[in-house]
Amino acid sequence: MISISKWIRLGGVPVFAVVLLFSQSIFAEATKSIHYQGYLADSTNLPVDATLDIVISLYSDPIDEGSSLHYSETHSAVTISHGRFSLFIGDGDPTAGVYGEGLFTEQIWVGININGETLSPRTRLANTPYSLQAIAAQQFASGSICLAGDLIICYEGDSGTRNIGACQEGTRTCSSGAFGACDGQVLPTIETCNGVDDDCEGTADVGTTIIGCTDYFVDNDQDGAGIGSATCLCASQAGNAASVGGDCDDSDPQVYPGQPNFFTVASAGGTFDYNCSGTIETGFPAVVATCTYNGSSCDFGSGFLAPLPGCGEGSLFGLGCSQSGSTCTVTTGVLGGTQSCQ
Repeated sequence: MISISKWIRLGGVPVFAVVLLFSQSIFAEATKSIHYQGYLADSTNLPVDATLDIVISLYSDPIDEGSSLHYSETHSAVTISHGRFSLFIGDGDPTAGVYGEGLFTEQIWVGININGETLSPRTRLANTPYSLQAIAAQQFASGSICLAGDLIICYEGDSGTRNIGACQEGTRTCSSGAFGACDGQVLPTIETCNGVDDDCEGTADVGTTIIGCTDYFVDNDQDGAGIGSATCLCASQAGNAASVGGDCDDSDPQVYPGQPNFFTVASAGGTFDYNCSGTIETGFPAVVATCTYNGSSCDFGSGFLAPLPGCGEGSLFGLGCSQSGSTCTVTTGVLGGTQSCQ
């Protein structure tokens, strides 16, 4: 006789899908070893290749851990190849109870612990018609690893993104003895400014690459212009609030690209380049007053008396010309004001 059950643990990591085949009737008069075969898959539903310890326990209750335990045995270093393994219940090293026909005078459930992890739920042993043995045995003998209609949870992305943000698990359905594609799963994509954690790293609208983002600059003096390289964000943030860069002095809110005003005092950074143009423009024309003889009189050119004043410095304006023959001289002027710059 043969009894086939499917033990699938849908939650947690790792995920073990175990198919049980019992080749000895458990209710036979002479109790012998029960042939047990299984298939193990990892958290991505790929077959396991490993050497693991397997503990088989027999219970009279599907849940209770106490008095319902009648027998337990350990199978050390069981070889799992391409997900498949085989052992005999009754041939392991007993750790509780005595193996014998007395175990099977009542209903029995099989508990499995693989490498220290207990799988659930337990599987009930049942006497099964021979016809089922023939159908199932043919399926597994031909290389099948599941029965039609079986479902397992799957996820093909990085384990750290599983069920984080937009990312979701899917399911594989068994068909023709094998599990199909992972249907319904949602994998990480490039982050987009949409209020959703598309790349599944734990925070929405944050990442090194974001579709639909805007460049923002650090703006310490909050003058609307920032410094350094831009960070592409879905919205401005504290410290990254300026959408314009190019500030040449981020410690002075009066200094920024396009500043239209002129100043007579240097900025906090010690410069008069308030508009960040790279050159200094003056509020008063930086021209020296001139007087030129034209053959009969003097032509006056307005401006400062030499020398020209620097930014923040005062000087006199020329008032006109005095003439002595063909000699023209700029008339001493009045205080013209302080030179302003940007």
